Amino acid sequence: MADEYNITFVNKPDNFNKLIDFISDYPQRRFNIFVDTSEYDFDYRQFKVLNAISQNIYLVIPWDAREKIKDLNLKFFFNQTAPVMSFRMLEYVASFGVSDVYIMDDLCYNLKKTKAFCEAHNIQIRLIANRIPSIRPDKGTDVRSPWFIPETADELSKYIDVIEFDAGNSWARLETLCKIWKQKRWRENLRLINIDLETDI
Repeated sequence: MADEYNITFVNKPDNFNKLIDFISDYPQRRFNIFVDTSEYDFDYRQFKVLNAISQNIYLVIPWDAREKIKDLNLKFFFNQTAPVMSFRMLEYVASFGVSDVYIMDDLCYNLKKTKAFCEAHNIQIRLIANRIPSIRPDKGTDVRSPWFIPETADELSKYIDVIEFDAGNSWARLETLCKIWKQKRWRENLRLINIDLETDI
């Protein structure tokens, strides 16, 4: 039922072979592969093998891994720790050939212009709907921060290609957030469905 799947890949013995087997079973699905290099270094060139299995493989990498995948002809985008906050940064990130971007701050206030740029560069826009996409320390209390509500789902869909939720490891919380946003209605305190909000609304 899911449109895409996020897989955290840890480079341990036989994990890569297991990954190949799994993707081979679902070649039409989109997989976003987060590479965990906290314990083991990884040669990104190995992922070129996956392109022969599926054209729907996307690497999700930290900012400091950008040179490691240079010239490998792999589909990729930067993870949530490297969001794009301005048009100048968006132009810079687009020059790397990314497939997707997480937007934040200034870009959230001009979605029409952001969408036009990303469409021209074949980039999907991603948004984590239950977080406040800002680096400001007062984002949870400043009502001018860019936060979103389920009632705006239809309007958001004109500009945002992929809406995600930060539910930690809770499937129940993820299911609840998906249900609320699909219903496009929430009449309770927004703090209950937005992790970053610190003001009762």
